[in-house]
Amino acid sequence: MSNDQQPGWSQQPNGEPGQQDGQASLTPQANRITGIPLWGWIAGGAGVVAVAAVAGLLVFNGLSGGSKDPEALPDPGASETTALEKLSEPTAPELADTWVYLDYETDFTSAPVWSVKEPQGWSTEHVKEGMVKYKSSRLQCTFTVYQGALPATGQVGDEAATAAAMVSEIEAVKQAVGKPVEVVDETFNYVAFRDGSRKIQMQEVALRYKDDRDADVIHRMAVRATDSSNGLMELAMACPSNLPTELGLWQDLTDRVAMVDAT
Repeated sequence: MSNDQQPGWSQQPNGEPGQQDGQASLTPQANRITGIPLWGWIAGGAGVVAVAAVAGLLVFNGLSGGSKDPEALPDPGASETTALEKLSEPTAPELADTWVYLDYETDFTSAPVWSVKEPQGWSTEHVKEGMVKYKSSRLQCTFTVYQGALPATGQVGDEAATAAAMVSEIEAVKQAVGKPVEVVDETFNYVAFRDGSRKIQMQEVALRYKDDRDADVIHRMAVRATDSSNGLMELAMACPSNLPTELGLWQDLTDRVAMVDAT
């Protein structure tokens, strides 16, 4: 079902991330992804988000007749410099209480879920329980949102468990692509925490590789484990690397999600 069919969502002009006329419009009601999968990574295997993101992009380039070199699009309203500033770690001491860093333990009593303000103009696919993929055929991009049970990592605490999950995701991308994969950036992202008055830190990585048509792909992932509540939260975006607005698009998409309590 596409987002314009979702209950509580109204059609807004110029609402697709990556369009010329400013930032995407946000509608008042966000859709909450429900149903934490009991299989976690046991049945699905480690790196399920990475595999889904890679597969979605290959469909665009290999099956849909998409252009190998998509049209360059104007900036969506935020320059790459601005987007990089948003992605960099905040340092102001007075803001310390507003950030839930990776070395802080979250206080969720059960695995958290995502609340998502869906990007307008993107199709929606419920890939698995706990996983939703949004696709833009115009941009040839996919955005995947996942929530699941944290597998046994042998690690204690959010920071160590998150690092272990990220290693598994990167390895899954390499296996799915079957070609050299370059890690081009390692940083952090900050998404809304509960009501948005605070931000929660996620580990982030940017990868680059060539798809089955030898076109360059940029693949961004953000991961956060909540060790005490056995939760695993992931976001992924895959786009052609020659899309000049992909970094701003990534920030716009991650600004649309909030990590919230399941109940």
